[in-house]
Amino acid sequence: MRSLDAVNQDVAEARKRRDVISDDLWRIEQTAGEKPNAGQQERRDALFAGLQTVGDEIESLEDEWRSAIQAGLADGTLSTDPAWPEDRDRRGTSTVDGGDPRFRQVRSRALATIERHQEFSTDEATNRLDRVVRRGDPQGILANYITAVGSPAYRSAFSKMLREPTMAHLKFSAQEVEAVRAATAAVEERAFTTTTTGVPIPYQLDPTLIFAGGGALNPFRAICRVETVTEGTWKGVNTQDVTLAYSAEAAESTDVSPTLAQPSITTQRCIGFIPFSIEAEQDWDSIVNELTRALSDGKDVLDATAFLTGTGTNQPGGVLNIGGTGGLTTTQRRLTAGVAAYAVGDPYLLKAALPARFINTATYVAAPGIWDTTYRFVGGNSTEPFQMVSRGGDMLGRPKVELSSMVTTTTTGSRIMMLGDFKTGYLIAD
Repeated sequence: MRSLDAVNQDVAEARKRRDVISDDLWRIEQTAGEKPNAGQQERRDALFAGLQTVGDEIESLEDEWRSAIQAGLADGTLSTDPAWPEDRDRRGTSTVDGGDPRFRQVRSRALATIERHQEFSTDEATNRLDRVVRRGDPQGILANYITAVGSPAYRSAFSKMLREPTMAHLKFSAQEVEAVRAATAAVEERAFTTTTTGVPIPYQLDPTLIFAGGGALNPFRAICRVETVTEGTWKGVNTQDVTLAYSAEAAESTDVSPTLAQPSITTQRCIGFIPFSIEAEQDWDSIVNELTRALSDGKDVLDATAFLTGTGTNQPGGVLNIGGTGGLTTTQRRLTAGVAAYAVGDPYLLKAALPARFINTATYVAAPGIWDTTYRFVGGNSTEPFQMVSRGGDMLGRPKVELSSMVTTTTTGSRIMMLGDFKTGYLIAD
């Protein structure tokens, strides 16, 4: 049996070959456009076949790697199970289909589409979608959807539908007709359509995959847990602490089984519409990309408020939707020592109220103006220790972030600062 290092080296070489094929596919797509000629179509089919072959090879290497791990654990040469190289390279192979060839080509096409559209998305969003396609899409439903809405022909058809919703279909090319048919079929599996046109938005126009906006300081996705679901509802499991006790020898133990609950999050639709004319598209080659940035910026600004105070009705439930969907409760509130005032001792009250489980993983959240005030609490010859060593540093030894949608006023009822483990306490389902 070969060593793990040898298997890892073969994996790296296989990935290099796969990347070369992906680059060739990208160039073919760019050159062929909406109407590939016979030679281009033949070349594209050959590249997809090559991509599948490389995927099969990586799957075989994964099986070999697992066998080597099991042997190493059995004979004592390994004390722990190391991470599969895929965990260090997001472009690894998938195992969710158990090697079923029916799903390999579907998944390969979807992954190639994700690779081609990286420029429209952040690394985090691309990696997250990549992981779902590989590990969370056993029937290939999401993979079919991504492939359909990511084709150049569908993009051009969608642009025509935006310009002329009632007459666009009369101007479709044969490739565009087939692209819309494929996208509509994928939608029937995922139940995700736009209201205006009744068809899904193209991959590169999907604002849930693009976070490039600069209109708000919105740290929620960076500090919270983010999960992608292929259906409309995320479901989890939570429980309170299990209570144990010491007892005499041979004494019967009481049942301390945890009480399980199933929290759920229903995803909500974020909508926006920007019409443009055919003349604008002819004069401005990057109009779709630029309008995508505008939509993304608007969504980031919207999320900065919705994730904070959203009601949960046709929008996300915000952290400060007190007593409502997604929100904290009044028992988790701490009042400042003085009425309608924010003073040096107040942050300590907030920290003291946090349960011990979450102290080491907690993050402070406040508006920039509140952080400015906090930084200036102590100065000169005061003996009070600094709560913030530097304006850009931590707060009382824990990370801090700035959320521009929080208030900077200190009137009665102002909610000026939050502290908690957002990775555990607040989940964003896409």
